[in-house]
Amino acid sequence: MKHKDGSKKPSYNCQVAVDEKEQIIVAAEVVNEENDLHQMKPMIKNVKNTLGYKPTIVLADAGYFSYDNLEFLQKEKIDAYIPDNFYKAEKEGKTRKFRKSLFKYDEEKDCYYCPAAFEIPFSRIQKRIG
Repeated sequence: MKHKDGSKKPSYNCQVAVDEKEQIIVAAEVVNEENDLHQMKPMIKNVKNTLGYKPTIVLADAGYFSYDNLEFLQKEKIDAYIPDNFYKAEKEGKTRKFRKSLFKYDEEKDCYYCPAAFEIPFSRIQKRIG
């Protein structure tokens, strides 16, 4: 897994879905992706496989927020409560045309592709506050 300092180390990202009423784990997965952004669909599928039905409500932290995830949950008729990563920036007038979640990473080339299909090679790591 690629880390913030640019190094690659053996690492894992654990996903867990818990039943609200009984507080028991109904689905779990271990992945090697750096963030949770692409884990919503697989976890919903995992919950369906375990319980035999899909959840009606999903509570998740801001790491799962993306418009793709919201569209998926809406299509599946699942109520979602996920903090909007972009609300504060938009409120402060700091919107961007292309959001970070829309960029696709190519591990083989160690680069990203923006939504306009341009290849963006790695140049540096930048730390931000907020």
